[in-house]
Amino acid sequence: PQMQAWSFARAARLPFRIVPRTALGEGVAGPAIVTEDVTTTYVDAGWHVRPGAHGEMILDRSAPDA
Repeated sequence: PQMQAWSFARAARLPFRIVPRTALGEGVAGPAIVTEDVTTTYVDAGWHVRPGAHGEMILDRSAPDA
């Protein structure tokens, strides 16, 4: 699923992929919204989120000035 949300990186509304945290797999490129029972994580265009070794989420910049 997707939803429209504001991208601060692109200064425009973009389609953001909705991804349950349990479905992160090797990681997801933004724009995406990662959902959990008690929180939501916004991943803008130009960023990548992946699970860490200890259950944390790691966000990496995948494109400078995206």
